[in-house]
Amino acid sequence: TTNFTTTISESRKVLVGTDIADLSFPILMSSHGLGTLIFGEDGTLLASFGDASAFERPDIGNNEKTYVEQALEDGIIRAEDNVGAFKAQQTNNLAGKIIRINSETGEGLPSNPFYDENAPNAPRSKIWALGLRNPYRFTFKPESGAHDPSIGQPGTFIIGDVGWGKWEELSILKQGGVNFGWPFYEGHQHRWQYWSERVSNKAAKNTMADKGGC
Repeated sequence: TTNFTTTISESRKVLVGTDIADLSFPILMSSHGLGTLIFGEDGTLLASFGDASAFERPDIGNNEKTYVEQALEDGIIRAEDNVGAFKAQQTNNLAGKIIRINSETGEGLPSNPFYDENAPNAPRSKIWALGLRNPYRFTFKPESGAHDPSIGQPGTFIIGDVGWGKWEELSILKQGGVNFGWPFYEGHQHRWQYWSERVSNKAAKNTMADKGGC
């Protein structure tokens, strides 16, 4: 009735991030945050999010350029998430990911690659792709997917992943579970600045770490 110039406050519906500590998108600095929202062929909602790390130099956690200290205190991230850009490789948080959710409930879908039927709202249940630095924009190729969300083929997506020191990356995402490699890789090239860092994954410990040859 106001020519679409008024927001109806009670119409607001939060799908991801209903609480500060619900392990949603951890915005820790002014960049490498939220990117694009887009619907797939099957009506599922996809969103891109950067690695929530500093970009001036390698960020392996406790970077003073980020909000990490306050974020830990506030519960936005946990101790195991304090690994800088390496969050992009973890399935226990949404940093450096493209997620795929039910547009009515915000939950992950059973056809997602890491879906946990006992925890549909957990980060891993929502992840569609991982290993991204700053997928600021991505787009959908029309008529490239299936219409049934249970099939797990929302379509083909073309991702513009902002580069660091070598490449601006254009990535093609055709199926769930794809790992685009960041921060170990930028494009097809090793990022030695991260490759040489021995940062432990506190969320998935290596049981062979104290044995010879590992």
